[in-house]
Amino acid sequence: MSVEELVDRYRIQCRRVRDLIVDYLRERQPSLDFASLDTISCTLAGLFPARERPPVVTALCTRLRVPLCS
Repeated sequence: MSVEELVDRYRIQCRRVRDLIVDYLRERQPSLDFASLDTISCTLAGLFPARERPPVVTALCTRLRVPLCS
């Protein structure tokens, strides 16, 4: 599976957030085995539900200066 496929399993609605996670994982990929990459993708992408945005996600996006999608 590619990094994109790992993240896209979670159907993140906000493309900017999805791309941020993909970029981060691509950066980390050379130093990780697949199981670790899969675990990190699950942890990060799992924070961003497909439909609802919990307050912790809003706070994280604000802190990282990632514009929120509506």
